[in-house]
Amino acid sequence: MRQWLLPALAIAMLTQFSGCTESAGPAGIPGGSRLVDENKNQLVFTATEPGTLYLHDQGANRVILEQPLTPGQQFALDSRAGKAMLDGKELAIKDLQPLAVYQLFFKPASKREYHPAYNP
Repeated sequence: MRQWLLPALAIAMLTQFSGCTESAGPAGIPGGSRLVDENKNQLVFTATEPGTLYLHDQGANRVILEQPLTPGQQFALDSRAGKAMLDGKELAIKDLQPLAVYQLFFKPASKREYHPAYNP
């Protein structure tokens, strides 16, 4: 009778914790974010609601900029020129590479990240 107990317990534990091992997206990008632009050279995004913009270096798999935005603010990136602008003002971002592929993700302030402990 005890022979089935250990496998059943193992299956129950794997089922319970399997959601915690899944990745929501690229490294450093919180759940609830959406991809809004992707390109090698130029990216542009204008916020329609408050939230946070994430500039992700796809090759290095890391976030190089996390920027809060309010409605109407515009972010623009020209990686060839090594410039990033927010509403026409230059932002200092080190590690911009002219040939890298960048992705812009936006997470609205109203969007909560899904977590099994918060949303069973």
